[in-house]
Order: sequence, then structure tokens, then C-alpha cells
Amino acid sequence: MPELPAVEKWRKKFHDNAVGKKIVDVETQQDTKLYKNVAHDAFGSEITGKTITDTGRKGKHMWFDTDDDTCFVALHFGMTGKLKYKSEEESDEVIEQEYGKNEEKQWPPNNYKFILKLEGGEEIAYTTVRRLGQIRLFNTHPLENKPISEQGFDPYQEELDPEKIHDTIKGRRIPIKNLLLDQTVFAGVGNWIADETLYRSQIHPHRYTHTITVEESASICQNLSAIIKMATETHRSQFPKNMLLFQRERTGENKTSMEVDGMPIEFDKISSRTCVFCPSLQKLDPVSQAHIDDLQKKKDEKAAKLKEEKQLKKEKRKKRKKKEKERKRRKRKRKRRSSKKEKRSRKRKRRVVTSSETSSSDPPPKRRKKSRQVQVEESSSSSSYQPVRRR
Repeated sequence: MPELPAVEKWRKKFHDNAVGKKIVDVETQQDTKLYKNVAHDAFGSEITGKTITDTGRKGKHMWFDTDDDTCFVALHFGMTGKLKYKSEEESDEVIEQEYGKNEEKQWPPNNYKFILKLEGGEEIAYTTVRRLGQIRLFNTHPLENKPISEQGFDPYQEELDPEKIHDTIKGRRIPIKNLLLDQTVFAGVGNWIADETLYRSQIHPHRYTHTITVEESASICQNLSAIIKMATETHRSQFPKNMLLFQRERTGENKTSMEVDGMPIEFDKISSRTCVFCPSLQKLDPVSQAHIDDLQKKKDEKAAKLKEEKQLKKEKRKKRKKKEKERKRRKRKRKRRSSKKEKRSRKRKRRVVTSSETSSSDPPPKRRKKSRQVQVEESSSSSSYQPVRRR
């Protein structure tokens, strides 16, 4: 996700290219997921004809003001959002990544949600691939509206007070990495900035906030401001090479063998988010370790309970299937028996009907022909018979 430095750079560029110019036309695409409090067509018609007078930012949110005191546009870029300019020349690498190999820059760009057409011919497009951004239209200043009004300290715009930060940290009982990522406490801080801050402060990311000292809170404030200022005001190519950022971006390698300044680094998960730290510098205190062990124990017990419940459900399903199978078998058996009985009864009925029909209507059966031997015997017996003559 674009973090504070990236959004600040986009705000500055938008300020240089758009402030003082009139919005001649707005081309929008329907997307009920991104347009939060206004329809896409109403958004376009509302800001058309307005002149952009100023820009602002708080955390990962940016906005621009118009000459109408009741029209403010606030943007959040989500995971893949960005601003593109028609007049800007893009590198071959960016063009190949977005449009394909051996292609040219296209306009309008892919996955755009709106295009501001300014006087003078400049066009600015808001694009997003994964549609996780936010587009809002306010009739009062964005700092007075949620979610921007809920943002915490902005480390680039405000000077962090170590005592206030320490009071905030001490009032919570969560891993320090989670607190740094809480936008209601530190606006605009993202994953890699939090890891880099804790690495420079030599604080373990699993360390619980109530164990952080005043000195460590001051170190967090100092390093957080320095990292954000460096990332905002310098190009990525000028970043120090011993930053954890470059290690976490390496892919296709064995992460267990990665090192920073000759010290091995480890990868972990905190609240389902990747965490990079150096165990030889960032030590875990006994209190936090006890908390982690206790949480792990509860997690293991819960997993064992779920496994046991799953096994019981599996056994119940087996018994149910077995009963169902036996019931179906008995049903088939009864059906076979009944079908056999029906067949027998049908045969009996057929026989009865056949015999009754034969006795009433059929002609008498033909006499059986005698065999030749019987005929010969009868003829011989008849030839030997001689009647007595009268004298």
C-alpha cells in the first residue's frame, strides 16, 4: 500500500500541476465500491467548472480544495492506486509492466476511475487495479470529516512530542509494531517504515508497549521522523543500502540466509503482516516473552480444542453416514422382497386366469396319438382273435 512518503510526493506533484487551473471536464467510470458517498456521475458533474485552489494531506489521505467552499475531493489510494498525467513520460519498464511488451503509452490508462481534464490541456487520471481505494466528495473541510478526522499524529507535518507519544504508548498493552501501524495513533506509517523505525531504535517488534521506556519512546519519535523525511524528500536510489527495506523485497531467495551489516535477519508475522527484524540487535525482554509464551499457550490450547472438536465432528459424520448406508441397505432389501412377492402374486394370478379361460372357452384337447408299438400290439391281438362259428 502507498505509505505517507508516496502520498506526499503525489500531493506535491498534483499541487504543482493542478492548483490554479479550472476543471473543464471530468470523465468517470462507474464503481460503487470506490465512490463512497457520491455516485460517479454526480461526482463528475459536481466538480466540473470548479477551479482547484489548494491541496492537503493527512496520513495516507490526500485532498484538493476548489473555489467553491462546499466542494472538497478526498482520495485514498488503497493497495495499487496512483495518479497519472497525460503529459508525463513513462519509462519503458513501467510501460511494459502496465501495457505489455513492445507497446506504447496509452491514454486513457488502464483501470482509471476518473480523469480530470484541466484548462491548458493537462489531464490527470486516478487509477487503481485492485479497487481498494476511496473517493469522497465533502461539502466541509476534509479534516472535519471521517475517516480523515480520526487520523493520529502525522510524523511529516507535526513534530512528535516524546512525552505525549510515551503516554499514548504506555496506555496500551499490544506489540509495539501494531501500535506503529495504528492509523489513529501514527497517521501514514506503513509496514516497512515501522520495521525500519524499530530496527534503528533497537526495539523488538513483539515488545509490548507497557514495557517501553521514556528513552525508547524518544528514540522511536526521532527515528520515525527521520525515516519519513528521508523517504519523502529523497529518491529511492539514494536510500542507505543497509536498510531492511531492500532485504524484505528480495524474492526467490532463502530468507533464512539474509543479513544486514553482517547480522542475520528474521521474518515473522504479527497480526498476519510480515515483520522483519534483527534478533542480535532487537532483544526481547522477559515480560514480553512471558506474554508471547502465554498467548502461544492459549493459541495452542485453542488449536487443540478445535482439532478435538473437528475430530468429534468427523466421527459423528462417519456414524451418520454408516447409519444412512445401513438404512439404505435395509430399504433396498425390503424393496427386493416386496418385488419378489409381487412377482409371485402376479404369476399366481396369471395361472388362475389362464386355467379359467381354458376350461370355459377352449375346445377339448386332442387325443394323444398312440405310439407305433402300441398299434402293432393291438393289431396282432385282433388278428389272433377268431370268433366261434356255429354249426
